[in-house]
Amino acid sequence: MRKYLKLAALAAAALMLLPLCGCKRDIPASPEELYSRTSGPTAEPHVMFTPDPNVTPDPVKGSNTMVVFFSASGNTRLVAQKIAQITGADVYEIVPVVPYSEGDLDYSNPETRATIEQRDPNFRPEIAGSLPDLAAYERVFLGYPIWWSEAPRILNTFVENVDFGSAAVIPFCTSGMSDIGTSADRLEELAGSGVWYEGKRFTSGVSRDELRAWITSVCENK
Repeated sequence: MRKYLKLAALAAAALMLLPLCGCKRDIPASPEELYSRTSGPTAEPHVMFTPDPNVTPDPVKGSNTMVVFFSASGNTRLVAQKIAQITGADVYEIVPVVPYSEGDLDYSNPETRATIEQRDPNFRPEIAGSLPDLAAYERVFLGYPIWWSEAPRILNTFVENVDFGSAAVIPFCTSGMSDIGTSADRLEELAGSGVWYEGKRFTSGVSRDELRAWITSVCENK
């Protein structure tokens, strides 16, 4: 009986220490430190969307097209999926080695992962898996969210490590308020390849008709 009472007392003492352990707020000093403490599964970077049986793809002048996108919250993915369904394009998803959690995207906190990364223009998050070979594609739609008026730093990683060749690069972004601004211009400078066209901002709920009209106008001006 005494043995059981002793064990119970030890367990109670351990429980009392738990709140004390949680009081210390450990804030990473840099993205590298944050990455070293974060672990999680990586997703398959190359994604082929399941065709929508209610949508007939519109071949764009018979050209080879790819949709490349990065989406942390899912909004850009929705737009990319619609563009892929309209054009019948191949799809490549830019997936970080360390996935972004909901807490990483809390822009009200200056010490969250996304905010720390965006403060450092030289930071380059690592991409999971192999990069696509864009040499065979005539047209590349490049999608991303807007973080602090810019493309996420992982887009810098991508454009610096692929060769767009002579492909037409058509940027698009998603944002609740911010426009695409000069984010695509910055990516074009870093890429050094491809023929870049003016990009456009969409909401995740953009209709296929609106996207179809935009795609048609871009292709007519190409």
